[in-house]
Amino acid sequence: MFFALQLDRGNITQALSDNMLNDLKMNTNDFNTGQTIFYICFVFAELPSQLVSKKLGPDRWIPVQMVSWSLVASLQAFISGRPSFFACRALLGILEGGFIPDNILYLSYFYTSIELPIRLSFFWVAYQSTSIISAFLAFGILHLRGRNDIAGWRWLFALEGLLTGCIGFISFL
Repeated sequence: MFFALQLDRGNITQALSDNMLNDLKMNTNDFNTGQTIFYICFVFAELPSQLVSKKLGPDRWIPVQMVSWSLVASLQAFISGRPSFFACRALLGILEGGFIPDNILYLSYFYTSIELPIRLSFFWVAYQSTSIISAFLAFGILHLRGRNDIAGWRWLFALEGLLTGCIGFISFL
C-alpha cells in the first residue's frame, strides 16, 4: 500500500520530464506553488485523518483513502491549467495526508513496541523501491505520448492512478 502512495506522490516529477508545464502553460514557480499547496494540505490532513481512523478503524479508513486519492490522481490527466493543478494538488494532499500515521496506527494493533520497528523498516524500504520501479514504469508510459492525441504525462497520471485504485480495492479485502 505504501508503494501506491509513493507512486502517486512521485509521478509528478516524472510528468515534468514530458513537457507537462509547457502543455499547461505553467512555469516552475507555478509548479513549486502547487507542490507547496500539496505539502501544506498533507501535513494539516494528518490529525483529522487519525481521528477518522480511530472512529472507523484503520482497516476500513485506509482503503477508502487509497481509492479516494487514486481517483484524484487519475483525474490529474484532465488538468488544464494552473487552477486545476492547484486544486488537484490540494485534494491529493488532503487525501494522502493521514495515510502514513494511519498505517503506523494499524500496525501498532498487531505488533509490540519491540516488533514494530522492523515492520516499519519494511514500510520505508518500499519508499526507495518505489523510486526505482516508478522510473521504469514512467519510462514506458511516457512513450505513449501522442497515442489518441494524449500527452504522455496524462497517460502517466491516468494509468498509475488506476494501479493505485486497484491496490486500494484489493486492500478492502
